[in-house]
Amino acid sequence: MKYDIFWIANAYGRLQSIVQSMGFRAETITDFARFEVMASENNPKPISTQFRDEYFDLRATNALAFALFDDRTSELVSLNAVRLDDIGQISLADHWDKQHKRIYQATQGALHAPGAYSITGKTVYQGDMFVGKAWRGQHVASYSSHMLMLLAVMQWQPDYVYCFVGKDQALRGQGIKYGFYCNEMRGAHHLTFAVGDEALADLHKTKFLCWNSAEHIAHWSRLICEGQHPLLSKQPERADQIC
Repeated sequence: MKYDIFWIANAYGRLQSIVQSMGFRAETITDFARFEVMASENNPKPISTQFRDEYFDLRATNALAFALFDDRTSELVSLNAVRLDDIGQISLADHWDKQHKRIYQATQGALHAPGAYSITGKTVYQGDMFVGKAWRGQHVASYSSHMLMLLAVMQWQPDYVYCFVGKDQALRGQGIKYGFYCNEMRGAHHLTFAVGDEALADLHKTKFLCWNSAEHIAHWSRLICEGQHPLLSKQPERADQIC
């Protein structure tokens, strides 16, 4: 199954209608200097190295961010971002080995999550999710993550989209809530780090690799269009019902 942009765009429109009914306004951001300011002013956690200009060239052709604002007050409700890497025929694990050695002076182990060895081609990393305290518990992260993933598909039609989720959050179904069908323990196996943020250094110990193929995204986007996706209900009963 490949993407049908008709269903992708319609799924986005369906979710956009929901967040608008909640009083939110959606905005796509390609200016990462602005993204950095927005994040630093609202999120107590620093921006990850994945979305810093000193580590990556972030342009409209390979990166975008997605924000929800309170339509009444213009306060930032949520923020997250994606970055495209076209890694060709090598696996994500091999790509990490080259990229992380160059950027972080990292030494890779040999026990990444299984998906890291099968993910290849046009890959999109999704991360730096932030939801303001006043709007937590309203499934905002779920809507935001799904909508950003759909935007990435409309922009680049990637083969895979992946993210990392902390162990405790993953065991509570956060990866599923974000829209990722595959959730694998010990996402990345890093032995040493000389450069980079602390969160990246402990990925091999704590974080899950959560990922989707093109077929996964095509599947849940069609469910949204047909009114069968649990995200269309604002009160899902369990985490495993959200995606």
